Amino acid sequence: MKSRFKLLVVSLLIATISMFVFSTCAEDIVKPEETIVIGSIHGIVKNATTGARLSGVTVTWAEGDTVLSVQSTTTDDQGYYFINNLNPGVYSLIFGGKDGFTEYTGTADIGSPDVVEYGDEVYYITVSEDANLYELTGGFKGVIWARLGDGTSKAASGATVQFDVDSSSVVPSVYNTTSGADGAFSLTGLPAGASGNLYVLPYSDGDVAYATNHVTGHSITLTSGEVRTLGEIILTLTIATDAPFLVNSNFEDEEDVKVDATLTGTFSKAIDSASFEVIINGYDPGPEDLAVSWTGNITFTITTSSPFAVGTSYDLALAGMSVDGNSFNFNTDYFRTEDGISLVTTNLWADENMTSVDDFPVDSAITLTFSREVDLYSVDTEIKLYDDSNGLVNGDETLSDDKLVLTFTPSANLETGSNYAISGSVASLLLDDVAYVYETFATAPALVDLPAQVTGAEHDTTYISGDWPVDYDSRTFRFEWTGVVGAVGYNIYAKDTHNNSNYVHVETLPVGDDQVPEATYSDIVTLPGSFDYFEDDGILTPFLHGTQVTFIIRAYNGAGEGPASAEITLSDKQSPTSQTLGSQSGTTNNSGGVIPLEVTVNLLTGEYLSRAGTTISVTGYQVSAVMEWNDTNTGGVVKITIPADSTKVDEELIINKVDTSGNLATDIWTLW
Repeated sequence: MKSRFKLLVVSLLIATISMFVFSTCAEDIVKPEETIVIGSIHGIVKNATTGARLSGVTVTWAEGDTVLSVQSTTTDDQGYYFINNLNPGVYSLIFGGKDGFTEYTGTADIGSPDVVEYGDEVYYITVSEDANLYELTGGFKGVIWARLGDGTSKAASGATVQFDVDSSSVVPSVYNTTSGADGAFSLTGLPAGASGNLYVLPYSDGDVAYATNHVTGHSITLTSGEVRTLGEIILTLTIATDAPFLVNSNFEDEEDVKVDATLTGTFSKAIDSASFEVIINGYDPGPEDLAVSWTGNITFTITTSSPFAVGTSYDLALAGMSVDGNSFNFNTDYFRTEDGISLVTTNLWADENMTSVDDFPVDSAITLTFSREVDLYSVDTEIKLYDDSNGLVNGDETLSDDKLVLTFTPSANLETGSNYAISGSVASLLLDDVAYVYETFATAPALVDLPAQVTGAEHDTTYISGDWPVDYDSRTFRFEWTGVVGAVGYNIYAKDTHNNSNYVHVETLPVGDDQVPEATYSDIVTLPGSFDYFEDDGILTPFLHGTQVTFIIRAYNGAGEGPASAEITLSDKQSPTSQTLGSQSGTTNNSGGVIPLEVTVNLLTGEYLSRAGTTISVTGYQVSAVMEWNDTNTGGVVKITIPADSTKVDEELIINKVDTSGNLATDIWTLW
């Protein structure tokens, strides 16, 4: 059996995304710079013992493993919680704060999408994480007796009784108590419904050692409100030939041992303290700086004269002999100390990837947030700011109340459009714990006026060939406009009367600082899939059923976007395309016929037609002509009924085709 005690430290690294939003006109314009992932975590917290939902449970979450900040919420009356606006990452969750219940720990992974479909500029990811909290209403009681060599027994006073919960998600997972002078113990407040094992840890009365006793023999589950009576527990003598071993410790294979921690462990039998040796490989002060104390010759405590180094791995070697003459030598016990101070975030980063900002305000202070408390007065704490000619920039350093945020405030405003570097070292309150800082950034360029309104914007109908009007499936267009003084580029937006009620960014034309004012500029725009009228027909058809698409053009520069141009509204003005008429099924000459004759003609066009608007007739005489439409409304079969004993031929079948936007085209077929 091995019990571990860890301090769970969680932190939330809050990543901020800077977005520059242009808002100089009344239209609601959506123009994301990149795909944005917004994550959320939700779930239900229940009473693991009864299954009832728990309200008022505190849900604490944090991202990563750096101590910075945590955030929390509480479950509602239905035991439900919801956490929104999270960045991609792995989050640690702690559910607790409910009197009479355990805590529960879990994790939630908000991943990033590999592919985002066109038009989806914001991608939402939701992760579910439920939790079960156990009632602390279970328990054990009993009496511990120690078997003596002569076969008699005596009360085991001061023996440690421990209950280990099987699940590491239940917090706490280890519960213990100590027997009284009469050997009696009562271990209550245990998680009812959670399975676990009950042990009596190695015990010594000063003369005789007793081995670990697995009281229950196997994993058991307590019932709510039950304090189970175990009766008499008899401890057996440790077999003299057994070599001692470590039952538990606070350091074996641990990854976050405190630098000022004392190391403790419990052996399986009593140890001869005079023979006990300790060597910590990697601990510089040396073995003479280690002090060992004992409790009952079973549990040892190691103290050091100086702290361990941060973020360092150590090997602990233990050697000696038990009081019954069995030797031991453990030289592979590994542990690592907690990480040292590091830079967590700064306002010099543009995003969570630590990209340097290129528009830092010239009148702003620089903030550096660290994972540990900063020792501002240490000789190792020194931060300097340099300009692009390596000149030193004077300023003052201050520290936040929680000692995590170091602020450097320049004595005067920085220069616009210039490069800077902040460099130096920052010490924590721990010994020899130093973080080195080197960050570069650029200040925002000098302010400029917004560009003027774009004029002369028009649709170039000659882009494809000749004077080609917009058709139902047109998706690519060419626009022209007059250049604006001071613009470095132009953005084109579109909206329609079907799917997109707000303007959507569809094209950018950068022209740089050397554009020629008053010159004519042009750009080609291709509508994205969000403008498709039917999404499942395999073709992009933005202009069906009279849909209108409206475009505007805006000039932009470092100050933002100028006013929108006059709107350019396009709609389907093209008549339906020519038909494909199949062979006539037979002659319309019904001379001598005693019954009407039916003749069919196939009609197929590549465009969607209006059933109500399309008409069919035959010249010269009265006949019945009707259309049986196909499923796509792109044509069908014309059925012509010739009266009995009709001798007229060479008449014309006239089909007046009307598309979904009301455009008309006439097809004529000469009947034979």
